[in-house]
Amino acid sequence: MKLIQNGSSSFPSSFGSSAGRVKPLLICCLSLVSLNASVNVYATPASTSAISDQKELLKTIQYQFDVTNTTNRLIEEAGLVVNLPKTDVSIEFAVQDINTIDRPFKTRSDQYGNRQLYVWFPSIKPYETKQLTIKATLQIREKFNQLDKNEFGKWLEDGDLLKHQQTSIQKTLRELGLQNSDAQTDVLNKVYQWIVNNIKPVGFNKDSLGAEYALAMQQADCTDTVYLFSALMRASGIPTRMLGGFIVETNKKLTVRDYHNWAEVLINDRWHVIDPFLKHFKPNKKNYLPLVELSANSDKSKQTGTALFKALNPVLKIQMN
Repeated sequence: MKLIQNGSSSFPSSFGSSAGRVKPLLICCLSLVSLNASVNVYATPASTSAISDQKELLKTIQYQFDVTNTTNRLIEEAGLVVNLPKTDVSIEFAVQDINTIDRPFKTRSDQYGNRQLYVWFPSIKPYETKQLTIKATLQIREKFNQLDKNEFGKWLEDGDLLKHQQTSIQKTLRELGLQNSDAQTDVLNKVYQWIVNNIKPVGFNKDSLGAEYALAMQQADCTDTVYLFSALMRASGIPTRMLGGFIVETNKKLTVRDYHNWAEVLINDRWHVIDPFLKHFKPNKKNYLPLVELSANSDKSKQTGTALFKALNPVLKIQMN
């Protein structure tokens, strides 16, 4: 990991060494720790500047947590990690300012485009609960970076949650007349419309069951809908990534119930947001705030940065509220 920003000069050297991986908490997607979370979002246009003729937007997101020591002993350097917007997507969510209300923090990024905020308390007494409020101001603008086609392979990879070489996936493409099709726009339109017409949206499932399950049952939550869509697109040779986060609009208060999964597809060297679960075809990307990228594998050892938040000490209980 590369250090980006310091919140304190007294950052504990051991902090972050015990970070684990868990699945994010979703209403229609995955399951994490507990409900009752809220994120406040306030948006205002940036005053004067613009990049590549794109109007910039400032949004402030707010995270609120209860951090509880569940043991009868004092815990020192008690901390948690919170995902910030990813850095490797086509919309830049530049973090202009972070306020942790006098709590020391650091931000770090890795080679996978994950950006995480590490915050800690010097100590928490036995059975004590402390509150933590985090505010981050984001500058939002579209990026027009030169794409490195050598990196496309990772968005075409298979995994046990996609299985895009399976007979059932290939059969669906044949029925749609898309097997071996080179017309990417036609593939995108037909796959999207087929899922919208044939896969019934359902409430969240605590387990990720994958593309095969969604296809067999003809119903899925937002996570498995994205897996099925991505399996069909990757089987057609179209780079597709699966993202999770919030749909963020102006002056809107969000709760954890709004946590959601969607896809981005690469067509004609441009990434496009596709959200078949909510029936949003190429919506405004600036309203989709990506915090995690979903893995094609259920094996947690093959996943990186897929947790929305996590404790850095296993005896801490973290609850968003």
